[in-house]
Amino acid sequence: MPGTLRTIIAKIFTSRDELSIGNLRGGLWAAFLVFPLSFIICDMRAFGPETTAFGLESFELMNFTLGFGWFVLFFLPKRSIIPALRLSAVVCAVILPFQMLLPEGLPLLAMFMAFEFFIGICLGSSFYIFCFTLNNVERLLGVCITSLYFGIFYNFLWNFTAFAAFMKTWGSAASMVFYLAVVFCSFRKKDRQNISEPDNNSYHLSVFL
Repeated sequence: MPGTLRTIIAKIFTSRDELSIGNLRGGLWAAFLVFPLSFIICDMRAFGPETTAFGLESFELMNFTLGFGWFVLFFLPKRSIIPALRLSAVVCAVILPFQMLLPEGLPLLAMFMAFEFFIGICLGSSFYIFCFTLNNVERLLGVCITSLYFGIFYNFLWNFTAFAAFMKTWGSAASMVFYLAVVFCSFRKKDRQNISEPDNNSYHLSVFL
C-alpha cells in the first residue's frame, strides 16, 4: 500500500501540466458548455405555486421527473446519446412557451414536469459527454461555469425582482436559443479533426457519431 500511494502521488506531480490552460481545445467550446448550460436551463425558471397532485407537492413531482429523465440514459445505446440530447433540447424549447403562457394550476405543473423530464435526459446525455469526451482542464472549466452561475446569478441576481421577471420571459427564451445553438454545434463530423488521440482521461468524439 505505501508503494502504491507513493506511485499515485508521483503521478499527480508529474501530470500536473494537464491542467494547463493550453490544454483547452477551442474547437470543442460547445462540448464543454453543454453540461453547464443543461444545469442552467434546468434551474432557469422556478415554479412558484405550491400545487399538489397525487398527494405530492410540485417540487417533489418535478424532482421525480427530472431524475427519471436521467434514468432513461441507462437504457440508451451509446450511438443514441447525441440524438437523444438534441431531440430532448428541441422538446424543451417547444414546452418553454407553454410555461410562460399557461395560468397557475395543474396544466402549468404538467408542463414543468414534462420540461424537467426532457431536461433530465439532456443532463444525463451531457454528463456522459462531460465524462468521456473532455480532458481534465475542460471538465474543470465546466465545473467553474456551473459554480459561477449558482454562486452569482442564482444566489445574488435572482433576489432582484426585475431580474427574476426577465428570466421568466425573454431571459429564459434567449438562454434556450443559445442552448440549442450549443447542442447542435457540438459533435458534428468535422469535430473529429479537433480531437487528439484519446488518453486515460478522454475519448475520441467519433464514438458518439
